[in-house]
Amino acid sequence: MEEFYSKDILIGIKVSSFSSGTHPITNSSESIQIITLKQPVGTEVKIHGHRPENRVTTTLQECLIVKKGKIKIELYGQDKKHVTDIIINAGEFFILLNGIWAVHFLEDSEVVEVKNGPYKDDKISIEL
Repeated sequence: MEEFYSKDILIGIKVSSFSSGTHPITNSSESIQIITLKQPVGTEVKIHGHRPENRVTTTLQECLIVKKGKIKIELYGQDKKHVTDIIINAGEFFILLNGIWAVHFLEDSEVVEVKNGPYKDDKISIEL
């Protein structure tokens, strides 16, 4: 796991491999909760659900999971200052928590995007 910061604020996390067991990747206070599960055959998660709770978030957080191919993420802090470029390969994923980004598809790719909802048509273009 690799963390990326801008002015002491965690803006993103890249995950390239899973540790054995069940591990939270994001802090429990984040709007998006990511947990990895690497379990041996026969392991079970007991049947369960979650009681309805009013969850209020003010930030949109996103996770890109690369199933096939390769992408490049240009990562910026909220101040629009470039932090780094990150390559995400098949089998890896990246979580954007507090920054802004651009995504470039370097190969024919299959990518899953996960973000907190409900969906709102609120995308804004950022001028650097």
